[in-house]
Amino acid sequence: MRLLLHTMATPELDPIEALDLAKDLTLDGLDLICQAGYRCAIAPDAPLETARELRTEAERRGLVIAALTPYEKRFNSLLASEREAAVASLIHAVDLAEALGAASVRVFGGAEVPDDEWGSATGRLVESLKRVAPYAAERRIGLNIENHDGTMADTATRTYEIRRRVGESNVGIVYDPANLIRDGKEGFPESFDIQADAIRLVHVKDYSFVPGSLRRGVDENSRRSVPVGRGDVPWREIFKALGAQGYDGDITFEYEMRWVPEQLPPTRIGVAESRDFVRRALLDAAKGSVRREI
Repeated sequence: MRLLLHTMATPELDPIEALDLAKDLTLDGLDLICQAGYRCAIAPDAPLETARELRTEAERRGLVIAALTPYEKRFNSLLASEREAAVASLIHAVDLAEALGAASVRVFGGAEVPDDEWGSATGRLVESLKRVAPYAAERRIGLNIENHDGTMADTATRTYEIRRRVGESNVGIVYDPANLIRDGKEGFPESFDIQADAIRLVHVKDYSFVPGSLRRGVDENSRRSVPVGRGDVPWREIFKALGAQGYDGDITFEYEMRWVPEQLPPTRIGVAESRDFVRRALLDAAKGSVRREI
């Protein structure tokens, strides 16, 4: 498994500086944001040459830019023109990913809709993703739908159902158990069991929850972001489950310095602590797998 630094952890750096930090932290590379107006990102309309230059910088350091994280949501819009724009944006993200040498592109599962509109909106979302998936497959790029609030993929069940309806082998899931627990959705192991065969990337972060608080993504007073291993997300058990499943994909440290810098230690310190915890947990999970095989 490769361990990646998500560039939401490095809002004060540019992508090349983030590569240097990833190397210093002995990580394997970056999960790079693709968004306008953010310093540690590649722009959604960036020319491919910019992506190729970043790939060269990564390779010069012995690293990879393994995943690309756009923020496009308009795939399920009622307006055909907006859906067309979203499809075009995702196609360009795929081109950027190929130029970067990345294996996958994060996909937001459309914009959130009321429950009574979920069925009809899913049809529009699936149609949009079906148009891009073959294009990505030709370039050996995976499209991974993330468990994320504010989208139609806000539960494990819904995320898996969207992926099932798209029905393309290169469409998978970004498993983010912390998002689901934070938002009061499926906990572990339920969230894992629902999605296990479709998990292609894992986002790792941790929260310490306020006892008795209502778990909702919008209620930031219900929790504090902490380095991985200090909080309430059962990461040791999650890594054991991933190991038993045979997961060998990438793991991204989604250290939320971009959003809640006042809650976290400096990135270099907090990600190093998280890295050490995850390496120990992965080693323990691997030892457990060996014992079971014996």
